[in-house]
Amino acid sequence: MCGIAGAFGPRVPLPGQVSSTLRLMRSRGPDASGYRETRLGDQFVSILHSRLSIIDLDARSNQPFEAEDCILSYNGEIYNYLELRSDLLRRGYSFHTESDTEVLIKAYRAYGDQFMDRLEGMWAFSLLGKRDGRLFLCRDRFGEKPLFYANWDGMFYFGSEVKFLARLAGRRPTPNLDQLRRYLVNGYKSLYKREETFFSDVSVVPPACCLELRTPKDFEVRKYWSIDYRPQLMSMEEAVEGTRAHLLDAIHYRLRSDVPIAFCLSGGVDSTALASIAVRE
Repeated sequence: MCGIAGAFGPRVPLPGQVSSTLRLMRSRGPDASGYRETRLGDQFVSILHSRLSIIDLDARSNQPFEAEDCILSYNGEIYNYLELRSDLLRRGYSFHTESDTEVLIKAYRAYGDQFMDRLEGMWAFSLLGKRDGRLFLCRDRFGEKPLFYANWDGMFYFGSEVKFLARLAGRRPTPNLDQLRRYLVNGYKSLYKREETFFSDVSVVPPACCLELRTPKDFEVRKYWSIDYRPQLMSMEEAVEGTRAHLLDAIHYRLRSDVPIAFCLSGGVDSTALASIAVRE
């Protein structure tokens, strides 16, 4: 995992707040950290990143990553990045790294606002399009990667963890006592019945949603994907073989890595099956 954070508004965070936030983010990404500061119209944009290197370990792939008049801060993995890269090469795009990060930013340019439909993976990212005049935030389909945001004192803050927002803004979020009581009485599974967090002034980007900002207060949450259930008649043999084929394909994509791969085994059927497929693949 990596860490992302940022601020958008009429001022920039103090240097001490930026350096303190980057230190805090090292728990999510100890291999490298970066900071970019730029403008979007008459507003300032500050973008932070801490990296856990998985694909293309070279420093050339460190973030925030700049290309195509965009700045990207990204947490996650795009599993089908090699297939997307091949298509982008055919479309005339060139690459200076071997990373999925560069593929993501160029896919945004090549495919337009629906580029998420082509991504297979898990992600939370902020993408500043200078040419478009907007800041774009996005979270993967099932919310595997976290992404929080808050409006404080005329500023928009975002990050992988609430403590990143708080440290960057130099303030304490307000506890959400209703959410705390709900958790203590009903347990962990009750938390996702509503789009709330443990802080009343901090929101979470829902799974399969994105935010587009042109000003710190002018944004909307847009859902870009939902499950489409289309039942098909098939035999038991077809169902078994189809499940097997999809599972093998999924594991094949997820084994792409420039670092060693480890499995956490629960002792159940699912994790044991995945590990055995990975060994064979």
